Amino acid sequence: MRGNPLLRTVILALALALAGLLVASVIRNANPPAEELPAAQAPPGTEQRIATYLTVVLSSPATSLVLAGPSGGRIEMPLAGALRSEHESGLRISNNSWDACLEIAWENTAQPNFAHLTLEPERLETRRVSLYFPPGTTTHQVALTWPDETSDE
Repeated sequence: MRGNPLLRTVILALALALAGLLVASVIRNANPPAEELPAAQAPPGTEQRIATYLTVVLSSPATSLVLAGPSGGRIEMPLAGALRSEHESGLRISNNSWDACLEIAWENTAQPNFAHLTLEPERLETRRVSLYFPPGTTTHQVALTWPDETSDE
């Protein structure tokens, strides 16, 4: 007995809808939504320290990487020949901008090299920047800005 194809389709659609409702209720109950914390509003001209997840992808092996900010903040990442590294740190962001000097100890400085940085600060947009290091160059200036949150009103 084959059964009625239309009836089988309707039963299948009802079963999928019921399964979807069950999965949605389990997900909703398992993870209640956390209350949104308002973003810290710092007065203009002040500096905030924001937790940031940093990812670095290199075109060729390097032994170390240092990000040095103008206010003395310093992030050191030993690479030991790795082409990709991830690091959590607190960035000092002033007036919705951040700048630093990136110094990479390349294993081979005779060739051109590239570095791709991804910064993911809490409550701010992710920023990505790709940097070109000509042969013999080990330092590069990095400057990033974020839109002012108060201007959206």
